[in-house]
Amino acid sequence: MTKNLEERIKKHNEGTGAKYTSSHRPVTLIHNERYNNASDAKKREQEVKQWSKSKKEQLILKHSQP
Repeated sequence: MTKNLEERIKKHNEGTGAKYTSSHRPVTLIHNERYNNASDAKKREQEVKQWSKSKKEQLILKHSQP
């Protein structure tokens, strides 16, 4: 979750973001969602993090199709 998506991606690509992304660069944004408050955004983030890899891939495919 972030208030400034562009800055967050920049930090990840500079190696100053999360531990995982510092060793998996470059980071490319594939999917994002907007929420009106931090509480809802954090809940959604935790929900998606608990999904299987295949379920996350389905979400990406669903939102990337025209």
